Amino acid sequence: RGVRKQFLLTNEKTIYGFATKGEKFPDCSLFTEITDSIACKTVDGLNSVSLSGSARTVGGPTGRVFVGKSCEWIDINQVRTNGQGCADGSKFVIKKEKGTRKQFLLVDGKDILAFIKSGEKFANCSSFTEVTSQVTCKTVDGVAGMSLTANDAVTPAPPPAPSPAPSPA
Repeated sequence: RGVRKQFLLTNEKTIYGFATKGEKFPDCSLFTEITDSIACKTVDGLNSVSLSGSARTVGGPTGRVFVGKSCEWIDINQVRTNGQGCADGSKFVIKKEKGTRKQFLLVDGKDILAFIKSGEKFANCSSFTEVTSQVTCKTVDGVAGMSLTANDAVTPAPPPAPSPAPSPA
């Protein structure tokens, strides 16, 4: 419960970062890459889903925090190019409408964040709506300077140089 989750854009990658509430992700003293520990499972009916016929939202974003509704989806890898103000050094915040859950899914060769009413399955939606363009990003100090090393371990950006002490008069 004391952990905050964030989508961060850095080094041409989208990172789902976890930080202690009250702390900023770039200020963590150590980062641990946990992708290899993620276990995927097969979702019944998902292999028959095609997102190619999805409706797309029209118009600009509705605010800094995107709130997903049932049967909507975000292409995580396209937020950088299709989201609003999204580039290295920024973050985006995704919430869900009450009574809706969000799922990370691999569908049609895409990594998506899908929204579905609690107790229902995304594969059972009668239609889908892509909402990637509705995502708005915000610049976060220190995120642009983060880099990935050769072994994909995340390292923090170097701290700013200290200001010189005033000389005595």
